[in-house]
Amino acid sequence: MSLPFFLEFGWIPTVLTVDPAFVEGFRDPVLEASVPKDVRVIKVKAFSTKHTRKVGLGALGMRALWHMQKAGNRLLKKEKFDLIYFSTTAFHVCWLGQYWKRKFKIPFVIDLQDPWRNDFYLDKPKHLRPPKHGFAYSIHKKMEGDTMPKASGVVSVSKGYIEMMEQRYGLLSKKVPMEVIPFGASSRDFEIAGEQKVEPYSFENFGQKINVAYIGAVTPFFLPIIEAFFSVFLETCTNPHLYHFYFLGTSYTANAEKRIEKLAQKLGITNLVTEQTDRIPYFQALRTLESTDIIFIPGSQDKDYNASKVYNCILSKRPIFSIFNEESLVKSIIEKSGSGIAVGVGASDDFTMLKNKIKARIGEFFGLEKRPIELNYALTNQFSDRYFTEKQTTLFERAISFESK
Repeated sequence: MSLPFFLEFGWIPTVLTVDPAFVEGFRDPVLEASVPKDVRVIKVKAFSTKHTRKVGLGALGMRALWHMQKAGNRLLKKEKFDLIYFSTTAFHVCWLGQYWKRKFKIPFVIDLQDPWRNDFYLDKPKHLRPPKHGFAYSIHKKMEGDTMPKASGVVSVSKGYIEMMEQRYGLLSKKVPMEVIPFGASSRDFEIAGEQKVEPYSFENFGQKINVAYIGAVTPFFLPIIEAFFSVFLETCTNPHLYHFYFLGTSYTANAEKRIEKLAQKLGITNLVTEQTDRIPYFQALRTLESTDIIFIPGSQDKDYNASKVYNCILSKRPIFSIFNEESLVKSIIEKSGSGIAVGVGASDDFTMLKNKIKARIGEFFGLEKRPIELNYALTNQFSDRYFTEKQTTLFERAISFESK
């Protein structure tokens, strides 16, 4: 998103990344081809999972850590760089920020896209925790504790994550530059998807039913909202067989449990729901958004949840029906952009309250596929890829100034 604009704002990027041959999961050659040709990209190896899984290690960040360190050392020793920017959820490699800062005296900024050390499962029974949770948590706690207090700046998709870092490490009190900067959306990417003739996901009932699609991971936080929506839908819809709901790319792991189809079975609507847990390529996701009748975004009851996927949904110009916390930033953006409906809920709402608030707006869902979308482009410019890149580079300057004091 940022690479096409860095030079415009005075920065020359060099990308250090893992060679796709060492990354598990699907390949997206169109995504790689969209990187500007004048940007230098250096690819490194990683230890193969054929060997590392024998000792229970599959995380890409851990498998690539030694190779990243070695390649980065060569690069930083040979050339002059002003800043190191980590933008990845493979958090283990972010640990190299404090190492390189100490070794080469170069400031580093971390883009905190998700919680690194996640305390969510600490008070949960052991049988509800993910496999190897204790081991992974200990590593994340140690590496985050080594790294974050040394950061020269922090970018985050959520204000809540910044508050978390302040609580743990007192970064704001140390006047470390920190700012909420979510992922932007690129109208050019929609054009690329069309130019490359990328095919959308194939809806089984295209043109015969009203297809409703959600594209993205489904976390346990979403399930009560999705169940409440379906419950209200079944209570109020006179012709439910006219609709089909698609949940695509719902898990980051292969062969994951189909939580939505399990919920559909519980509610007796398996004939109305299709779930694909495997992720779909980015540009195919854009084309799919453009081809669906209604975009459904279950959102979260957390007011700090800032779904960057919302911005691409808006640019697709398809009507949106979403459910977010009443105070959520993206709720107001959906409404002000003119792209659809955003049902407001509270953080402490129980299942009955969720249903009541959805029921108050469900009438706007029926017939939504016919609603013409006239976007507020003055607003959409404020979440464009170029706009957020400018904010990133402004923080880069602040990070350098912070370290020079």
